[in-house]
Amino acid sequence: MKYEAIYADGTREVLLSVPHYDFHWQTLYRLETPKRLPAGTRLVVSGAFDNSLQNPHNPDPSRTVSWGDQSNDEMFADFLRYTEMLTLLTQPRGAFAARGSRVTFSVTASSPTPPIAYQWRLNGTDISGATASSITITNAQSVHEGDYTVAVSDSAEMILSQPASLVVGDPPVIVQPPEAQTVPVGGNATFSVSVTGTPPFGFSWRKGSAVLTNMVQNEATSIFTIFNVRTNDAGNYRVAVTSAFKPTGVASPFTSLTVTGP
Repeated sequence: MKYEAIYADGTREVLLSVPHYDFHWQTLYRLETPKRLPAGTRLVVSGAFDNSLQNPHNPDPSRTVSWGDQSNDEMFADFLRYTEMLTLLTQPRGAFAARGSRVTFSVTASSPTPPIAYQWRLNGTDISGATASSITITNAQSVHEGDYTVAVSDSAEMILSQPASLVVGDPPVIVQPPEAQTVPVGGNATFSVSVTGTPPFGFSWRKGSAVLTNMVQNEATSIFTIFNVRTNDAGNYRVAVTSAFKPTGVASPFTSLTVTGP
């Protein structure tokens, strides 16, 4: 008989395996250390009965056995003892925060023996007064950067959450937007933008509301060039700049491209 745990991610772990069971062995096994199984884990028990001549307890190997009340007949019965334990249902999640913004870390926990107590830590050091299931930083600064964890306890045990990293930076600010261009047919038009803030940045160049892709060079950088300009390239252009500290981005004003004919 074999007991396996199949976790939510599909990995398997053998908890108990008795490949050559003997009727005179013990029938009860206790783990030296209780095994904590996360929510969503499946327990699968598999077994086989030896109905051959090699089984000294088998009175008639020629008979088909469908059920037996004892293990010297045929039986497949597993027994599991378990208890609910203090469990973190959700873990804190890391964050990129714009300087001066508001950041909240939180967890949810369940316990068969409440009440549940919480103590938040920054880089392993207890944060004074941070004893709720969540912690809020109202004015994020560099001093707040680091790994946040929370020690969660009930009357029986204490468990520590996974670390959640906080990184503080400055959102992008466009200090020099793209300038208008006048280019003859067949020429090249180059737009550029200057940005301050905490890199890396992402750049999305657009003509009107359409995102530019194949027709431009370096469309993911602060400079892009339209080669061999045609009359239908004339129009209004802008760039949206994003970063981890402002995922929604900041957009430049529209600027024009004028194409002159021969």
